[in-house]
Amino acid sequence: MSALDGKEITLDMSPPLGIGGSGSPLEATAETGEKIIKLEGDIVGKEAMELLNSLTPEQRKLHLPAISPEYWWHG
Repeated sequence: MSALDGKEITLDMSPPLGIGGSGSPLEATAETGEKIIKLEGDIVGKEAMELLNSLTPEQRKLHLPAISPEYWWHG
C-alpha cells in the first residue's frame, strides 16, 4: 500500500490522544482551555441568537406571571 502513494503507513490501532485526536491532554494548558471555552461560548451564543431571531414575537413570549425560579421549569 505504501508503494501506491509513497506515504508512511501507521499500523498502530491505539485510540487517538485528546478530543478527536487533536492534541494530547498532557500538553494542554489553562490558556488553551480558556481560549477554547470562549470560542465555544461565542458559537453557542450566536446559534442561540439565530434561533431566537427565527421566532415570531408571539413565540418568544413565556406567558409567565414573573421571571423567577418558581416559573423557570414550567411544563
